[in-house]
Amino acid sequence: MRVLLALLVVTLAPAALAADPDAGLELARKACAFCHVVEDGGRGSDAVPTFRSIAREAGDDIGALRSFTVSPHPQMPQFADLSEQQIENLIAYLKRLQE
Repeated sequence: MRVLLALLVVTLAPAALAADPDAGLELARKACAFCHVVEDGGRGSDAVPTFRSIAREAGDDIGALRSFTVSPHPQMPQFADLSEQQIENLIAYLKRLQE
C-alpha cells in the first residue's frame, strides 16, 4: 500500500509542479473572456463573476477552483474536453489572482 501511495505522489506531483499560470491566462482569454473578465482591464460581462472574484471566493479550496473549471454553468460551454494540464493551468492562474 505504501508503495502505491508513493507511486501516486511521484506520478501526480510533476503535473502540479508543471502548472503554468501564463498558459492558464491564455486559455482563459480564448475560452472564457467572452463572458468573464479574466484579467484586470479585460473585457467581459457584468452579468457573470470576474476570475478575480471567483479566485477570492474560492480561497484555499482547490476543489472549488477545480469544480469551477470543469463544471459548466448556465450559458457556458461544456469544457469536458479540457486536458488535465489545461485544468491545472487554469487553476494556477486563478491561484495567482489570489496573490
